Amino acid sequence: MKISTPKNIMFQKEAGAPEGAIVLIFDLEGFSKFFGQADIHYHVTKFLNRVFECFETIINGGNAHWLKGKPELQPFQQPIHQKFLGDGALYVWTYKKQEDDEVKEKYIHFLNNLWDFKANYLRFLDTIYDEIPLFDIPKRIRVGLASGSVYKLDYSEEGESEYIGYCINLASRLQGYCRELSFMASARIGYTSSFLEEHGYTKVVAKKIAGFPKEIIIVKKHEYEALDEQIKNELFEL
Repeated sequence: MKISTPKNIMFQKEAGAPEGAIVLIFDLEGFSKFFGQADIHYHVTKFLNRVFECFETIINGGNAHWLKGKPELQPFQQPIHQKFLGDGALYVWTYKKQEDDEVKEKYIHFLNNLWDFKANYLRFLDTIYDEIPLFDIPKRIRVGLASGSVYKLDYSEEGESEYIGYCINLASRLQGYCRELSFMASARIGYTSSFLEEHGYTKVVAKKIAGFPKEIIIVKKHEYEALDEQIKNELFEL
């Protein structure tokens, strides 16, 4: 993942036209504690690279070595923007309106592959302990996804760009909204409830997202049903 920084944080006069987008943000829970260990500079890049290699496989296709049977994953599509966030990353994909059906068909498999990685994250850690012999490796990964419009901001210098949009902020909020679930996606992609049920998901309403109105989201059905009733009542509506 190539990251470059412009000399000055100054943008061109106008933002780009709105583009339909899918946004993924993930966070490595406990990264600050991990980073506070002695001699961490010997290990931090190895760990991050192993995590990003998994996301590259989920995005581009390839061998999912963290899953039982090590299946081959089908590719999703190349992001137009990706950014390291210090303890996680942001990915943005854009698409045209006429591509809605194609994107929705691919997205459900992408969603499944992301959830499988989240659910098998400890299995992934087992594969890297010989290389990174530290106890306080982040033990959980949190994932938030959203869809909507994004706007491109071009820097005045260097030819680099950033993206802004409601869905980026929403994805950021969703990854940290309910840590007991640690995987949530906005339902704005437009799947029917019956289609989601076929894939093991359900729709619920998140009612206390900081700075946002109530939002219909997609969660794994069995994980939601296993939640403590107090957490359900505090954070969600059906």
